[in-house]
Amino acid sequence: MKRFYCQGESFYLNGQTFRIWSGSIHYFRLVKESWKDRLMKLKECGLNTVETYLPWNVHEPKQGEYYFEGGADFRRFFEMAKEMGLYVIVRPGPYICAEWEGGGLPAWILREENVHIRCSDSRYMEIVENYLREICRQIKPYLIENGGNILMVQVENEYGSFGNDKEYLYALKNIYDKFIPEALLCTSDGALESLLDSGSIDGVPAFVNFGSKPEENLAVLQRFRSDQPSLCMEFWCGWFDCWGEIHHTRESEDKVRCIEEILRLGASFNIYMFAGGTNFAFMNGAGIHEGKYCPVTTSYDYDAFLTESGDRTTAYYLLRDLLAKYKAPVALMAKDSKKKAYGKVVFSESAKLFIQKDFGRCICSVVPLSMEEMGQAYGYLCYTAKLTYGGKLSVAGLADRAYVFVDKHFAGILDRNGSDCIDLFEVKKGAVLDILTENRGRIGYGSKTLDKKGIEKIGVGWQRLFHFTCTSLPMDDLSPLVFTQLEKTEEPCFYKGKFVVDDLCDTYLHPYGFTSGFAVINGFNLGRYDNTEKPQRTLYVPQSILRHGENEVILFNVGGEAIPEAEFVDKPMYC
Repeated sequence: MKRFYCQGESFYLNGQTFRIWSGSIHYFRLVKESWKDRLMKLKECGLNTVETYLPWNVHEPKQGEYYFEGGADFRRFFEMAKEMGLYVIVRPGPYICAEWEGGGLPAWILREENVHIRCSDSRYMEIVENYLREICRQIKPYLIENGGNILMVQVENEYGSFGNDKEYLYALKNIYDKFIPEALLCTSDGALESLLDSGSIDGVPAFVNFGSKPEENLAVLQRFRSDQPSLCMEFWCGWFDCWGEIHHTRESEDKVRCIEEILRLGASFNIYMFAGGTNFAFMNGAGIHEGKYCPVTTSYDYDAFLTESGDRTTAYYLLRDLLAKYKAPVALMAKDSKKKAYGKVVFSESAKLFIQKDFGRCICSVVPLSMEEMGQAYGYLCYTAKLTYGGKLSVAGLADRAYVFVDKHFAGILDRNGSDCIDLFEVKKGAVLDILTENRGRIGYGSKTLDKKGIEKIGVGWQRLFHFTCTSLPMDDLSPLVFTQLEKTEEPCFYKGKFVVDDLCDTYLHPYGFTSGFAVINGFNLGRYDNTEKPQRTLYVPQSILRHGENEVILFNVGGEAIPEAEFVDKPMYC
């Protein structure tokens, strides 16, 4: 007999009816040292299951090269959950959305000729099967049927909101059936019959995602599939932030009231997100809203039940009190982390990007190459050429933002949301043009998912420019940088500073003197900051990346003169 299965309107675990009370925690949005704390707090809130995606671009960063170590070791995440008596729902993709870079799809797919994503295209299915074969090998020992704690595996993610290729969904099901035939599979889609119909397959439980009106939305599922359990796979308790938008919050009472309604209706739930975490480094995704490109902020706080730093919220305690009506609560043992304001950073060195001799990889090309053609996934890409005449600089196919310099002097910013030209009429013949482009996050939702980065065409006046030095700047290794005595500049520049830690605590970096870029502490990339746009003003710094005594911070300022000042504060700041 299977240990976990669906029968009629109920889930069964070891022969007994079971209701899933789950919360989403993405191991890849946390430092590994935080996993135990977040899982303990989920358990102590009264939940019995944790849900997580598996991002393809993390686990196969280069084609055929798999990575499951350190912060990517989801096997240890599963083991920690089991040690606490928690079950797991796994959603391996291959597409995950999650406001993650490219929806989790690896950028190297864009180098493949004529590959069409999220459909039964034979080339796409070949690389998907290669990936899922390895993923299934990794998760197979942790399936509940094999003595582990994984209850279900999701086939794809909200496919009904993307396409109608049923052959694709059945092909994915066949892959899972081949490699993990013992697993209970599932799908999840928005609460519309059209979405459920397009995203589901016969013989596989279908679930719904929503953030309000539980009775109305669960009724849609019950009409669509009356012979299976009701589960809200994603109860959206808050929302994510994008650069240029507001910081999203939601009343605690409202979100818990919805969960209470789900319980009253006899359904199961998964809270998205229970602990939001952080889009460290360059892993934030982006979307398109009303034709505008919207990159997601570094913080993925999501107004979740635990804050970005893992602190319990008012909503957490309200939910714990609600669930205590159904079963005895677990004692609160996990502590919220101590925060500390370490004060100002003392910057003493700088390194101008354009004069670095052994930093970045250069390719000479007649036309501008995309980031993907350069074999690069994240970071920046610089195009350098000599100008013959002045005029209006214009670009085509820009993704996402470009910083323009003439003879190392800052000339302006180009952006895919509208500003695609700059006046360069006073330029002298032979002037050096540098255009530094930034990947601000690949689109992770809709028809434009996994967009190419860089520039397609560059022109000045009536002439199209040719012959470029294209410099790949993934920013994954800053050790080759040569720093000298601090000086102010309007060029792209790295600033190195020191700060002293006498007590290891969580903290927040406020880079108030800089325009935009990213920050690295002791070799760990905290992610992007952008003081030119709201809402995020600070970067979360987990205590595990700090060390007693002197610590090093490097801030990259992408363009425009910076005031080399920053400060560590003890709480997040928004505007």
